[in-house]
Amino acid sequence: MMPPDLRPILGFPGYGVAEDRSVWSHRGGVWRRLATFKRPETGDVRVHLYRGGRAYWRPVEQVWRDAWGPEAMVPGKHPTGHVVGSRHGRSRLDESKVAEARRLHREGATERVLARRYGVSNGAMHHALVGDTWRHIP
Repeated sequence: MMPPDLRPILGFPGYGVAEDRSVWSHRGGVWRRLATFKRPETGDVRVHLYRGGRAYWRPVEQVWRDAWGPEAMVPGKHPTGHVVGSRHGRSRLDESKVAEARRLHREGATERVLARRYGVSNGAMHHALVGDTWRHIP
């Protein structure tokens, strides 16, 4: 089944949310629509998302608002209002460095070598290379 136009769910690679508030998972090379659950105490509808081997419950409304709300359209800002990318004052990387690092990685440079070159931790470089961070860089 082909999902409708999706936007990524922040912090959960491989997941997307459609404008109609349906939540999708791209696991095993196939898009699947996820089941949602209504909490009897509060009445909010939640979805089960996985990251790093852990399961997380997230309200569907919050996931949708983060991806589709008007705040999500502001470049350089996370939907929660946090500044992202090189506009963040403590960032050691910038857009050009991330693009260059991704190019070098495709050409065979290791994450460790790139991390040393740009003065960041191995983990920070890994997340920048795979797109967990710096998502706005193609």
